[in-house]
Amino acid sequence: MSQTFILQHHKARRAGPHQDLYLEAGLSFVAYAIPKGIPTVGRTKHLAIKVADHTPSQVMFEGEITEGYGKGTKQIIDEGTYKYLTQDIIEFIGSTFHGKYYLKHWEGNKYLIWRV
Repeated sequence: MSQTFILQHHKARRAGPHQDLYLEAGLSFVAYAIPKGIPTVGRTKHLAIKVADHTPSQVMFEGEITEGYGKGTKQIIDEGTYKYLTQDIIEFIGSTFHGKYYLKHWEGNKYLIWRV
């Protein structure tokens, strides 16, 4: 069964620019901050930091966050559907972001993401 994903560019003042990946999971979205962005070629592995789950209204927000840890601007750069093919392999189908990716737990709240 396919579910929704949202990919945002977040120009956070404190954490620096990064991409946020949101994966629909029931009534909320599992959230990952990806400092170097999602890798687009080969087996380049990028860090994905799991952060607190987000509500649909938080995920769909675009604009300026004026207070708190996420202070900065957020812009949706793609959205589409995803499905797990295995426990660690996800297929994304979006307008510009698509393909099969590993999202592998590393340690604590740290994951690695790379293109299959």
